[in-house]
Amino acid sequence: MAERLPMDQAFIGKLRDIILTNIHNENFGVGDLAIAAGVSRITIYRRLRFIKNQGASQFIREIRLR
Repeated sequence: MAERLPMDQAFIGKLRDIILTNIHNENFGVGDLAIAAGVSRITIYRRLRFIKNQGASQFIREIRLR
């Protein structure tokens, strides 16, 4: 599913940057991502589900694999 708005693209970009900054930490998970992004875990889950139709853990794995 394509990103809908520049606001959504900015959110995805912010999450991607945080994940890439912590790529060396193999224990980095959704909770750590939520703290770093300044939002709740459920907010990350809901926005990723809406924007990309995937969960937060799957999003983190996808970024790491690339």
